[in-house]
Amino acid sequence: MRSTRSWSWTRARRGREGGATHSQAVLIALGVNGKGRRCVLAVELVNRESRSGWRKFLLGLKARGLRGGVLVVSDDNKRLNQAVVRLLPEAVWQRC
Repeated sequence: MRSTRSWSWTRARRGREGGATHSQAVLIALGVNGKGRRCVLAVELVNRESRSGWRKFLLGLKARGLRGGVLVVSDDNKRLNQAVVRLLPEAVWQRC
């Protein structure tokens, strides 16, 4: 999974499970390949946007081959930033 640039973000949504409605987060990673084309690298539904959720998400990307120069563009999400520093120390972070 070679990508020139990668972005991750979260989208909050309301979900229904077992007859109850509750908030969930959709973690999304996009990449841009060497030809300049965007591609979806991963989408994952989690119960909350936690450090462990981001950690699992990033580990999944690494297990599928994410490597090289990674640019993470996000808001000032402390949980995501902590996971990136630990798992992708070569990544460059930019606040949107």
